[in-house]
Amino acid sequence: MDLNKYDLYVFDVDGTLYFQNKLRFIMATRLLGYYISHINKIRDLLIIKDFRSLREKAKDTDRLYELTAEKNKTSVGRVEEVIKKWIYENPIDAVAKSKDLELCKLTRELQSSGKKVAIWSDYEAKDKLEALSIECENVYTAEQERVGELKPSPKGLLLIMNDLEVTPDRTLMIGDRMVKDGEAAKAAGCDYLILSKSKNKRKKQLEV
Repeated sequence: MDLNKYDLYVFDVDGTLYFQNKLRFIMATRLLGYYISHINKIRDLLIIKDFRSLREKAKDTDRLYELTAEKNKTSVGRVEEVIKKWIYENPIDAVAKSKDLELCKLTRELQSSGKKVAIWSDYEAKDKLEALSIECENVYTAEQERVGELKPSPKGLLLIMNDLEVTPDRTLMIGDRMVKDGEAAKAAGCDYLILSKSKNKRKKQLEV
């Protein structure tokens, strides 16, 4: 694949701009340490597990908190509290520690060379991008009303191409999961690059 031939590069965030396995190790250690000392809140782990599982299978973000609350026989407020802490806030510094330095550098180089770059994530991305020292004006997430659908729906990608006025044949989707990023790109008619979880293999994939 000639990585230089495209006009628009769309980057996934989670597991793409940082190494997911390293982040999971950091977060597993934190969760274990916290809930050993807060054993009365141990059921929070089921809330986290169920929220992630439901989101993985969902087509959109509607009622995820309500469904998680129903499954765990708790309040929506409690689910929001747990998810905010462990999905959105606590991992931010771990994201920085797990960043893919080469890929983050690539996003800056592409923009400096005049290429168009966009971010497309199923999760809120602002704080993660700041932790990764990535500046990008074109940030799209499933939680935005205009998008509203989770991958592998191509809606977000189609919006990006329309907004930036780039055709599918000139667009490259870069992600880490075929079932999400790859399938979305296929549905939108774009080329895609699914990155390896291995740092060394990934480096070879990005050689130009």
